[in-house]
Amino acid sequence: MLRSTIDWGVSKVMEVLNGTALARLWETKAFSDVTVVFTQDPAAAKAAASTHMASAEAVLDVVSPQKPRRTRGQAAKQVQPVVHKYQMAAPAWPQGSIVVDAHTLQLLTASKVFEKQMLDNADMAADRKLRVYSQDALSSKPLLVVGVDSAEMLQAVEPFMRLAYIQGVPADIMTRPDLVLLIYQLADQLESHVVMSACTAALAAIPPEKLQTSHISFVLQLFHDTELATANKDLQQLQANCETRLLQLFGDAAAVIHDTAAGGLRGQFCGLPFAAVLHWIASDKLATDHENTIMALLSLWWEQQKKAKVLPAEVLTTQMVQLAAHVRVQLLSPLFTPGELLPVPWFQPRAKLHTAMLVAKLSSSKGNHERVVAEGCPPAWMNSQPRPKAPSAGNLLQVEVTEEQIKQGLERIKLGSTVSWSGPTKHIMGFSLNLYWQLLATGADVKTGLFLRGVGRVGASDAFDGLCVEGTMSCLAAEAGATPYSRSFNTFLSTNTSGGYHDVPKAGPINAVSDLARWLREGKLVYVMSIEKVDGVVCQS
Repeated sequence: MLRSTIDWGVSKVMEVLNGTALARLWETKAFSDVTVVFTQDPAAAKAAASTHMASAEAVLDVVSPQKPRRTRGQAAKQVQPVVHKYQMAAPAWPQGSIVVDAHTLQLLTASKVFEKQMLDNADMAADRKLRVYSQDALSSKPLLVVGVDSAEMLQAVEPFMRLAYIQGVPADIMTRPDLVLLIYQLADQLESHVVMSACTAALAAIPPEKLQTSHISFVLQLFHDTELATANKDLQQLQANCETRLLQLFGDAAAVIHDTAAGGLRGQFCGLPFAAVLHWIASDKLATDHENTIMALLSLWWEQQKKAKVLPAEVLTTQMVQLAAHVRVQLLSPLFTPGELLPVPWFQPRAKLHTAMLVAKLSSSKGNHERVVAEGCPPAWMNSQPRPKAPSAGNLLQVEVTEEQIKQGLERIKLGSTVSWSGPTKHIMGFSLNLYWQLLATGADVKTGLFLRGVGRVGASDAFDGLCVEGTMSCLAAEAGATPYSRSFNTFLSTNTSGGYHDVPKAGPINAVSDLARWLREGKLVYVMSIEKVDGVVCQS
């Protein structure tokens, strides 16, 4: 009987109250008749409520108003209630708890769990006796306690309750897809299908370009750790949008490795969660200048995770094995192949890697390749198909020196100094290379030289030795269309060593800037080095 009466009452109230009225009810809390506490420690919250109720009852025993007495033949004298100054303390809720005043009928409408707490569930009979008293202890409201799994989930409480009163997701919440997902999880826990539907529809409508890195990270890791998106088309669309946006941001591996500015792509990439990096490396749309760059970025990510110490070592090791399984090792150059020349402990299983390399080099039989994969070798390790070419892939190094800098350099040479000017360091096929032009004294003469420096391997702390680099070096002529200085080069580099040529762009002696006039274009020398082959592999230009 009570249940049918409540259902009838709810339907009638919903007929009367429109969206605006419900929104006003939420904002003002007018006529609220129930208190809801969301907490990570529901047992402690219920204990706090019980203690609070006992205190209230003790106060009421002392300060309750006296009933008027009647005497025969006399009208009853009106007795004023006892006025007291006692102020009830609020319950000592567990730290971080969120307390919300709400309306019974709206909670019944919004959530099956609230309905069970208030009406149906016999196991909750004791909980239905919990109440929260006003400061003067003369009035009280029923109490509902909701347990949540994490402090993060508590962020969703206020917006969840707000969505229980209004239709659609407000614009200020829509800017936070990560928050909307938390609301969805809370709604799922409370069986609030109306709020769940509002959240999923809103999430699916977010264009990929509106998703920030933090949103992508949260969504992909959440979907990796849970089954939220398994059977919900809207959430599957959100996952697809996040994956699309991930590749829009980080799908050019060459651009990622070069953007070393604070807050740049490289730093953002190293902060991605495992699920995002796994989708990134597994995608056939991931573009790069060479597989070495993919290997270098994985090493950088691994180093950042070790430094952050967020994950236990064994968990990180397991994750790296999964990531390594997507590296196309057949495409790695010798100095970037895990092993003696590149000791990377995270690249496992090493025994399978050795087998994969041998079979790939010594046998073209498809059957042999399939047998190795069947024995536990990741399929990607047998894949010799290059990834798409990165739009930002480049093989050019450049250094510019102004006429004024050359004048100053010639003066410093007289003091016995060797003067040089470096261009920006470029990361080509995972190797950091730097081009510099030099003025140096040889006896009484001043000569020039153009050199290539091997700075290191990105993501590898170990020095390398024996890096063969081939290409062409040139100096633009002063007049457009005139023949520039140009010569091919072939050199071996080690970490922080250089290779190149003296007398570039002309043989010495160089006594004044005018000796270089033939190559001074718009007041500066411009040297360009085109890298054509690195570590035995042809570069993408």
